[in-house]
Amino acid sequence: MPENILVIVVDCLRADFIYAPQRAPAPTIDRLKIKGHSFVNTYSSTATTTPNFAALLTGLYPFENGVRTHQGYALPARIKTIPQHLQEKGYHTYAEVTGPLGREIQLDRGFDEYHFRDQKQTIHTDYGASLREKFQRHFKAPWFVLLHIWSLHTPRIVIEECRGKKYGTSQYGRALASIDKFLGQLLPLVGEDTLICFTSDHGECIAKSAFDGYIKSRKRKLIKHYRQKHPRKTHVSHYMRDCWIGHGISNYQELVRIPVILHHRQIKPGVSTTQIRQIDILPTILDIQGVPLDPSVTGKSAVGVMSGKDRRHRDAYMEAVSPMIPEEEGWLSTLCVDNQYKFIRPWNERFGAELYDLQADPAERNNICAGKPEIGAAMSRQIEQIRAEEKAGEEMSDEDQSAVQDRLRSLGYLE
Repeated sequence: MPENILVIVVDCLRADFIYAPQRAPAPTIDRLKIKGHSFVNTYSSTATTTPNFAALLTGLYPFENGVRTHQGYALPARIKTIPQHLQEKGYHTYAEVTGPLGREIQLDRGFDEYHFRDQKQTIHTDYGASLREKFQRHFKAPWFVLLHIWSLHTPRIVIEECRGKKYGTSQYGRALASIDKFLGQLLPLVGEDTLICFTSDHGECIAKSAFDGYIKSRKRKLIKHYRQKHPRKTHVSHYMRDCWIGHGISNYQELVRIPVILHHRQIKPGVSTTQIRQIDILPTILDIQGVPLDPSVTGKSAVGVMSGKDRRHRDAYMEAVSPMIPEEEGWLSTLCVDNQYKFIRPWNERFGAELYDLQADPAERNNICAGKPEIGAAMSRQIEQIRAEEKAGEEMSDEDQSAVQDRLRSLGYLE
């Protein structure tokens, strides 16, 4: 009989807060790491929620499935989702989502039940208790459950128990510790044979403390005022980097490097440093469960990576396309190869490109584009080849677009 599958996606969760646990105590997640397999060099597809979920659920990059941002386009009917593959194999499929993931995007395709909750219904409210109840009595085996946790997204939720300094110096760390408390109550209910995937959609730029948040806010205002009068050739993501709080405007590591932990009794515990991609996650899960996947899907199984038989780094393409960058000329394309070189290219060529050697400069502070022009040129050509395969999404109706914009406005993405 097929085994149950639980995919937990914690919105805005940075990889470094999972792989450097001293940033926030998370004993439940730590147990998953110890008993599971971690892919410590995994890249998301964008720096925003909606296109990343589309990439996760299809195994296709946003430029392939047509969902590149929060609004405007929905998943085309021609695209088959991973849950649809599972339905064909007898799985009962359930989604528990929130934030911008309304039905207008068509990401509900393949789910028997697509429960879209208001963002105020967090795991720390009555919703958390009802969710635990669903695992005990409602979800029909064999099940596939996609659980989207929003409590790390602003406004971050910190439960009373986690408000002390021992749970982290930042609001972000304490919110993660609060999520870990909930997972400690939930995971014992899912069954020992369940395949668990713990991951995120993208990372987050954060303030280290309340005072740091105040300073960053003041810097943002000053820089915006200065740049309006003195435009330069650097992209907004570069000059706002040290004072930005949130996500969406860049492809720096804190926004696109995501945690991935697979936990199952048949998975040997370990850590893989081989570079993989968000689009590889569900193909890997299907491979473990023996569910065939259409070979046209870009994402590929990483089972060979776990076993050590496949050590080839997978080229990871990323974009920064969001309401925070309202004009296409501000969008970014990014390519990371060999777990070393990362090339960031603005769509508007008047903004300078950036090239980083992540092995020598993991903090991405030394732009070596001028010093290694041949590498930058080769990666730029590769991005051009990738973007040549762009496909359009399904244009939303005026009614759906209006509903999406109202939702984005309520979430603080639109003024």
